[in-house]
Amino acid sequence: MNKERSSTAVESILIQRITQGVYQAGQLLSSERDLAASFSTSRATIREALQRLQRDGWLTIQDRQPAIVNDYWKQGNIGTLVDLARHGNSDFLISHLLELRIVLVPAYVKDAIHLHRARAIAILSDFETITDEAESYATFDWHLQKQLAMLSQNPLYLLLLNSFEDVYLKMAQHYFADAQHRYTSREYYEKLLEACFQGDAEEAEILVREAMQKSWMLWRGVYEESI
Repeated sequence: MNKERSSTAVESILIQRITQGVYQAGQLLSSERDLAASFSTSRATIREALQRLQRDGWLTIQDRQPAIVNDYWKQGNIGTLVDLARHGNSDFLISHLLELRIVLVPAYVKDAIHLHRARAIAILSDFETITDEAESYATFDWHLQKQLAMLSQNPLYLLLLNSFEDVYLKMAQHYFADAQHRYTSREYYEKLLEACFQGDAEEAEILVREAMQKSWMLWRGVYEESI
C-alpha cells in the first residue's frame, strides 16, 4: 500500500506543474475530490495544500468551485518568490534577484555605514580571512550582506535576504568558482572597507551599486551562454 502524500508534497508538485506550464494562469484545477484521488491522499490534505498555495499567491480558492491558477508573476507575493527559489528555474530567478540587488544593496550598505560605521568596519575587515575558494567567498559574502542589512535598521532588508538564502548561496558558489570573480570581489571589499574607514557612506553606495551591476552582467553572460 502506497504511503499517503503529505500536504507539503502535494504543494510542491502543484508548484512545479504551474512553473512548468502544465497548469496555465486562469485554468481551473480539478476538484478536491479528484485531486485527492490523483494524489492518493485525503481531501483534508488537498485542502491544506491549496490553502497554503492561495496564501502564497499561486491560486485563488473559489467558493464551491475548483481553485483557479493565478498569474504568479502578477498576482504573487513574497511567498511566491520563496517558493520559486525552491522549486522554479533558479538560474532565471537569480538573474532577476541580482538585478533587484542593484537597487536594494547600495541603500542598506549606505545606511549601515552611516549609522554604525565602526561595526561595519569590523564586519568588512573579515574579508582578509577568506581563502581562495568559491565556498569561502560565498560564505563571507552572504554573511556580509546579512550583517550590513541588519545594521541598516530596516528589518525588511534582512527578511528579504533570509527568504533567498539557499538560492543566494547556490548562485554565489557558482559565481565565485571563477578565479577572476574572486579577485575582482576582493578588490571591491578592499575599496568598500576604505570608504568605510573614511566614513564616506555616499562613496560606499556608489561602489556597491557598480559592483552589483557588474555581478549582474557577469551572471547574465553565464546564464545566456547556458541556454
